[in-house]
Amino acid sequence: MTPRVLSDMTALGEDSLKRRPRSISILRKLGPSCHTHTGVRRNQEYDPAACKRAHQTAMIFPIRTPAPGKKKGDSPHNTHLFLRLEANLIVGGVGSSSPTRLVCRDEDEVPLLGAPRPGTLFLAGTVTRSRLDQRNRPPRSQPGEIPAHPDPNQVVLLPRPRHKVVDTNILALEGGPEYQGIGKLIWANPQLRDRTRSRPRGSTRCMGNRRMNTPPQLPSAIGGYSMIQAYRPPRLVEAVEKTVSFGKGWSRFYATIDIEMARLGRTRVITGHHGNPRWNESFHIYCAHTAANVIFTVKLDEPIGARVVGRAYLSTEELLGCAEVDRWLEILDEDRRPLRGGPAIHVSLRFVAADMDPNWGRGVLSIRYPGVPHTFFSQRPGCRVTLYQDTHSPDGFFPRIPLADGKQFEAHRCWEDIFDAIQDAQHLIYITGWSVYTEITLVRDPRRPKPEGDVTLGELLKRKASQGVRVLILIWHDRTALGLGSVHYGGIMDTHCEDTFCYFEGSDVHCVLCGRDPDLGDSLVEDVKVLYMFTHHQKTVIVDHAMPNGNSMMRQIVSFVGGIDLCDGRYDMQFHSLFRTLAGEHRNDFHQPNFDDASLERGGPREPWHDSHTRIEGPAAWDVLFNFEQRWRKQGGKDLLLRLTDLSDIIIPPSSVMFPEHRDTWTVQLFRSIDASAAFGFPESPEDAAAVGLVSGKDNVIDRSVQDAYIHAIRRAKNFIYIENQYLIGSSFGWKADDIEPKDIGALHLIPKELSLKITSKIEAGERFAVYVVMPMWPEGAPELGQGQAILDWQRRTMEMMYTDVAQALRAKGVEANPEEYLNFFCLGNREVKRSGEYEPREHPKPDTNYMRSQEARRFMIYVHSKLMIVDDEYIICGSANINQRSMDGGRDSEIVMGAYQPYHLSTTEPARGQIHGFRMALWYEHLGVLDDDFLHPESLQCVQKVNNIAELYWDLFTGERQDGDLPGHLLPYPIGVTYDGSITQLPGFEFFPDTRGRVLGTKSAYILPVLTT
Repeated sequence: MTPRVLSDMTALGEDSLKRRPRSISILRKLGPSCHTHTGVRRNQEYDPAACKRAHQTAMIFPIRTPAPGKKKGDSPHNTHLFLRLEANLIVGGVGSSSPTRLVCRDEDEVPLLGAPRPGTLFLAGTVTRSRLDQRNRPPRSQPGEIPAHPDPNQVVLLPRPRHKVVDTNILALEGGPEYQGIGKLIWANPQLRDRTRSRPRGSTRCMGNRRMNTPPQLPSAIGGYSMIQAYRPPRLVEAVEKTVSFGKGWSRFYATIDIEMARLGRTRVITGHHGNPRWNESFHIYCAHTAANVIFTVKLDEPIGARVVGRAYLSTEELLGCAEVDRWLEILDEDRRPLRGGPAIHVSLRFVAADMDPNWGRGVLSIRYPGVPHTFFSQRPGCRVTLYQDTHSPDGFFPRIPLADGKQFEAHRCWEDIFDAIQDAQHLIYITGWSVYTEITLVRDPRRPKPEGDVTLGELLKRKASQGVRVLILIWHDRTALGLGSVHYGGIMDTHCEDTFCYFEGSDVHCVLCGRDPDLGDSLVEDVKVLYMFTHHQKTVIVDHAMPNGNSMMRQIVSFVGGIDLCDGRYDMQFHSLFRTLAGEHRNDFHQPNFDDASLERGGPREPWHDSHTRIEGPAAWDVLFNFEQRWRKQGGKDLLLRLTDLSDIIIPPSSVMFPEHRDTWTVQLFRSIDASAAFGFPESPEDAAAVGLVSGKDNVIDRSVQDAYIHAIRRAKNFIYIENQYLIGSSFGWKADDIEPKDIGALHLIPKELSLKITSKIEAGERFAVYVVMPMWPEGAPELGQGQAILDWQRRTMEMMYTDVAQALRAKGVEANPEEYLNFFCLGNREVKRSGEYEPREHPKPDTNYMRSQEARRFMIYVHSKLMIVDDEYIICGSANINQRSMDGGRDSEIVMGAYQPYHLSTTEPARGQIHGFRMALWYEHLGVLDDDFLHPESLQCVQKVNNIAELYWDLFTGERQDGDLPGHLLPYPIGVTYDGSITQLPGFEFFPDTRGRVLGTKSAYILPVLTT
C-alpha cells in the first residue's frame, strides 16, 4: 500500500480547520490465531503535553512573543500564553510553604538574575512565532494573580497564585525551528470553572479539533498483514526545561506498537524541540498472536528506562474484514482514561490474511520464486552449495542414498575443505567467530593425511599472512575474559578470545576483539545488557579460491557459513565416540564442560558434538564478504580491507558459477541478525532503512531477516519440517500464565508459534503434516545449575504451548489423535561398551558425581549445536542462529544464515530428490543408524510412528541397566510425557536426566534475568 501523506498540523485557529495532520506509513504484519498474519506500515508523530513523573508540581509562567515581522503590542499575534509545565518535585511546588528557588539561565546557560525572592516562582522561556486561537485567550488577572501583561523580558517573577488551578485546555501553536509545541492554558480564576466545564466534551481544539471516544474493547483472534499509519498528539513545551536548567531539557520521545503485551516495533528517538515529533518510519513485522487490541504507546526516553506518556487501543475486531482502518484513536492513561487535553493518534491499518500469500502452503512454486521479501540481501541464482554434517565424515560411513537424475548423495568434510581453502588463498582470508582457537588442527583423520595437516590453525594463518595474504579476524570479545601479561582468564564462556588476540599480536595477522557495542538509542540498563549479555555469534570464513574449471589465472570468492566454530571441542564425526578417540583425534582436544573437574587424565566421556555448515560459491558468497566488510568497517579499527576493485583482473566480480539450465544449480539468499552498532553503512533514515529491508528500533537500525526467513519457510511448507537446533525457546506471548507473567519474559519471536499454527492449519484442512525437532538433552553445562534449569523451564513452556495448540485443533476437528502424531521432539545420545586397547585414564572422577556416574554407565548426550531447518526436502536454512530470542531479535546476538534451494529439484508435482533430500537422509542415517523407505515421506503417519518406535528402543538401551553392545543409533525421544490436551508431564521414572540431578522439566529461576536465558 502506498503511504498517504497528509498536510502538516499547524495552529488551531480558524485557518487550521481546513488542514489535516500529516501521517506517514508503517508497514507491518499482524499474525494469526486464525492462521493469518500481517504487515504494517506506520507513521507516528506524537507529543504528550502531560506528566513528567508520578509526583509533580505545576509551574506557571507567562511568555510573551511577537510574531516575525510584528512589533511588541501588535495584534493579534502579541498574545499571552500561560504554559503549565509539569516536572519533578526537585524544585518545590506551587502553593508550598517553602520558597521555590530556581537558577534562571539564558540559552547559553548564563544566569540572568540573582536568586529569586522568597515566595516566587522564577522561570523563563522563549517561544518564537507563536500563534494562538484568540477565542481561547486567558482573561486578565486579578490583583495578586498571574499578571495578564508580564514583562516581555525572558525572566519573569511570578507571585504565588492564590487560587487552585481548576482546569486546563490545550492550545496548539505554530513555531519555527527553535520551538514547536503546545501549551497548557492555565485558568487561575476559580470563577472560570463553570465556563470551562460547561463546554461540551470534545470541544477542546486538538488533533483534528475534536476529542475521540474510547474505542470499544472487542476480543478477537487476529492474524494477517496490517498497515498502520501515523499518530500525532499535541506538542509539548520542552525549551523551558533547557532554559531553566531542570528536567531533561531536550525531550526524547519514541513510540512502540504492541499486540497486547507483545512488542512488535518501536521508532527511533526524536531528540530536541520536538513537541510533536515526526518519525516517518516504515516497518514490516510478522505476527502470530491471539489478542484483543493493537496498542500504540508513546514513551519519554530516559537514561534509565522510559516513562509511558499514554496508550491508544485499536480493537483487532476492526481489522478482520481486510479493509483499511483509518481513524483517530484517543491516547489514554494506565487506567484507560483520556489524558488531559485529548491527545490522539491517527492510524491507518489494513489486515491481509497469511493464506492470501500465493506461496502459502505451496512451497517454492517454481524457478521464478522471488525469495523472502523485505530483506537486505536479495536472492542470488547461479550459485553452488556444499552441505556439511559435523566437521568430518569418514570414508565409507554412509550407505547409498539415491538422488534424482541417477545420482547419489556424496558426503563432504568441512574442516578439510576449510584447511584446503586457507592453504589455497592468495589474497584474502577473512574470519568471523564466536570463538577462534589457535591450537586446534583441522586435519585429523589418519586415513586421509594432508601435507602440513598437523599444523595448528594459528600457525597456518600466520604462514599465509607472512606470504602476503591479508588475514583479518573478528572474534567476539567476552568482556568477562581478562588478559594480564602471560596470565589469561578465559571468561565465563571460555572462548579463548584473549589467548587468540595475544597469539597474533605483533604478527601479520590482524585480529580484532569486538564486543557487542550498545546502540545509541537504548537506556543505560539496556546498554549494560548489550555489553555483557549478548555476543557476536556469526561463524564465517571467506577466502579467494581457484576457479573450479582449473583456470590458474583467475580467482573466485568462496564463503563458509554455518554453526561450526573454529575452536576446541568441535571436531567430531558421525560416530560421536565418547571414549574411543581420546588417544587419537581428541588427545589434544578433550572437551567436557558439563563436569567441573573433567579432564583427559580422568577419562571420558567427552562431549560429542553434532553440527552443520555450508560452503557457498557464486554471487551469494560475495554477500557474505560484504557482511564481513560492514562489520570490519564498524569495529575493525584500521582500514585493512582489500580493495577488490583493484583486483578485478584477478578476482572475478559477483557472477553465476553455474549456468541457469544446469540441474545442480542453487539459488541462495543470505539473512542476518545484526544492527547498526555492528555493521557499517546502514541507512540512517527510517525510510531508507525500510527500502533495503531493515527495521528501526529506538535510534538503531536492525537487520532481522533471520526470523523472516524462518517464518516464510514455515508458511510455505506443504508436508513436513525437520529442525536441528541448540534451543527452541520463544513465542512467550502464548505461554500459559500459571506462575509467570509472559509479558515479562520477552521471548517474543514467532518461530514456535508459527510451527504450531502451521500444524493446526493442516489439521483444519484435513491434511497430514509432521514437524521433527532435534535438540540437546540439556543446555551445555551442569544441568542442575540455575541457568540451565531456567532454559529448560522456558523450553518446556514453549513445547507445551505448541502441543496445546495442536491438541485444541484436533479436538475442534473431532479427531481422536495424539499431538505427537504431528509434532515430536528428540535429543541425541551415545553409549559405548569398553574395548580392549582403549585409552586408560591415570585418574578417576570424584565418587558420586555426574562425571563418575556417566563414566561408569558409559553413556552421555551428544550436544546438538546444529542450526538447521529443512522444509519438504526442497528448501534449507543453515547458519549460526539459534531458535531463541537472542538469535532472532536482531538487536541481541549477531547471526548469519543462508537459505537455499535447487530450482530443478522442487516438490511441485513429486517429492524433491535433490541435494537437500540427500542431506536429510544422511542426517537421519547418522541419527537412526538405518535407512527405510518410510523416511522418503516424513509427513506420513507411518514415518512418524517408525521414527518414534526406533527412538524409544534406543532410549531403553541408553537408560537400561544392562549394556550388551554399542547403541545402534543416536536418536532418542526427548524425555517428557505429552497428554491428549497438550500438557507436558514428567516421564515416569525420569524426573532427572540420566546420571544427573538436573530436572528434565527445568525450574523457574528467581534471580536469573530472562534476557540471559531466552
